[in-house]
Amino acid sequence: MRNLKTQERLTIIFSIYFFVFILMLGVIFLNMFRFMYTNQLKQDLVHEFAEVTTDHVSTDKAGIFFKKDKNGDTLRTHLFDDGVSALFLNKDKSVIRAYGMFEYKKISEKDKTQLYAHIDTSMKNNKVIESYGLWNNIEYIGLVSPFTYHGKPVGFMVLTKSFERVTAASSSAVSSLVFLGGVGLLGSFIMIYVFTKRSLRPLYEIRKAIEKTDLNKLQKRVQIEGHT
Repeated sequence: MRNLKTQERLTIIFSIYFFVFILMLGVIFLNMFRFMYTNQLKQDLVHEFAEVTTDHVSTDKAGIFFKKDKNGDTLRTHLFDDGVSALFLNKDKSVIRAYGMFEYKKISEKDKTQLYAHIDTSMKNNKVIESYGLWNNIEYIGLVSPFTYHGKPVGFMVLTKSFERVTAASSSAVSSLVFLGGVGLLGSFIMIYVFTKRSLRPLYEIRKAIEKTDLNKLQKRVQIEGHT
C-alpha cells in the first residue's frame, strides 16, 4: 500500500467503502425479505387453522374425527391445494393421520423430539403455539394446537408451511446481489479512478512545475536581504 500512488490508494479506499456499503444493504434487504415472508407464512397458517378446524376436523369423547367440507373436498385435497402439511395425533401422541412432509417414514429422532417438545408445551399451556424446526431436513414454521372435548385432551394438530420458497428466493436474491455488487464495484472503481485523477491533476501539474525548476538559477535570481 505504501508503494501505491496517491490516486491508486484513494481509488482502493473508496472502492472498499462502496463494497462495504453494498454488502450492508444486501444483508438488510435479505433480513427484511425473510422477516416479511415469515409474517406472511404466519398469517397463512392462522387462516388455514381456522378453515381446517371449521370445515374438516371435529372432536367428540372418542377423539378427533374428520369430515369433508361443504364443497365435498377432503382434508387432503384442501391441504394439498394450500401447500400445507399436517400431523394429527391422539391424546397418547400416537399418529392418526399425516399429510405432506409428515408422510415421510424415515424421520430423525432429533426432529421428532423437537416437534414433540412443542406438542408438550402446547398441551401444558392448553393453547396454540408457534413452532420452528426441521423435519426430514425441511425447515418449517408451524402451529401446534391441543384438541379438547369438555375440557379433556383428545388429541393434537400440527399445521406447517415450508421455508423452501423463501430459501430458494433468498438464494436467487444473493446471486443477483453478488452480480450487481460486482458490476457496481467495477463501475465505482473506474469512476473513482477517473474522479481522483481529475481532482489530483492540479497537484500533479504543480509538482511537475517544481521538478522542472532549476534551483541553482532560482538561487541566483533571489536576493536575500537581512541584517549583517
